Amino acid sequence: MRLRPRAFREEPEINFIPLIDVLLVILIFLMVTTTYSRYASCRSTCRPPKPIASRSGSTRIDVGVDAQGNYSVNKKAIAQSGAAPLSQELQRSARP
Repeated sequence: MRLRPRAFREEPEINFIPLIDVLLVILIFLMVTTTYSRYASCRSTCRPPKPIASRSGSTRIDVGVDAQGNYSVNKKAIAQSGAAPLSQELQRSARP
């Protein structure tokens, strides 16, 4: 037995007002309970750095590495590969 005819069936609606109320209560709760941390700061004074005595003939060393892993120091190719020959060539180039 039908009491209402089919033509007057209402579409369901979503009521957003309770959802907004709950979200506002959560937002207020989070704002009230949030702790704000303060960072302690200390003031320090540093001495100015001492000037470094520069050498009159400071040397510049250019080190290059190609795609195959070969090294060159000051545009001179190193014949052997490895750390020891590279270290020796760098020491040789650093001497005045």
